[in-house]
Parts: sequence; C-alpha cells; structure tokens
Amino acid sequence: LKDIISQLAPPADMGLIVRTAGMDRTKADLQKDLSYLLRLWKSIEDGFSSAQCPSLIYREGDIIIRSIRDYFTSDITEILIDDEETFRRAVVFMKSVMPRHKNVISTTSRASRSSPSMTWSSRSRTSTARRSSSARAEPW
Repeated sequence: LKDIISQLAPPADMGLIVRTAGMDRTKADLQKDLSYLLRLWKSIEDGFSSAQCPSLIYREGDIIIRSIRDYFTSDITEILIDDEETFRRAVVFMKSVMPRHKNVISTTSRASRSSPSMTWSSRSRTSTARRSSSARAEPW
C-alpha cells in the first residue's frame, strides 16, 4: 500500500490518509479517488472565495449523489433520474467535480414512482439506486 501511495504524487502541500478499506484497492482506484478529491477540494475553494460569510460551502450529498460519487466510472454512458429536483442536484454535482461527464445525466418523468430513483447504464451493466420516500432531500 505504501508503494502505491508513493506513486500517486499528491500536491506538495497535501498529505494522504488511506484507511484499511483501501488495502484491496488498485493503484488506478486510488488515483481515481485522489483525482476526485482534488476536484472536490478545488470546487470547495472556489465556493469559499466567492461566498459571503457566513455561508454553507459544502454538504455531503444524498444517496443519489453518493451513488454517483462512489460508483460512477467513465464507461457509464447514461444516468437516468426520474425526479427533476434530484436531476438538478446531480447535474450541479457532476458540473463541479466531473464536468467532462455531466452530459451522461438525463431525466425522464415517471409519475407512478413514489420516490426518486436513478438508473445508470454502461457497456457491461445496468444498476438502480432509489432514495427512500422518508429520506430528506438536501439542497445544493
């Protein structure tokens, strides 16, 4: 694990903490996580520099945002979200941390659903995440 971390080359003013959950990860997985965190940190810094105090600069996302963060890979060709508000939050998230991939998110109206859901498709799989109707939506 130390050998892999030494190859990642984080910025000189930054350190890394790798939890034991990272022990079974490949260098590519850890590099992807580092790249994501660097983009997230940049979006937080940008928000801080333009915010009026006091101001909320960052909030951890709901289940849809966490699903995108944790499972999105560049082979995913489409993410369908059936709720407009969830769709807007997902687009804002993608624009701030994965702007190259923001166009994979689409919305479709499914009035029969009682809670928002998300489906993503890749060349090899299709998955679905659903937010419980009792889950509190977090504004972005």
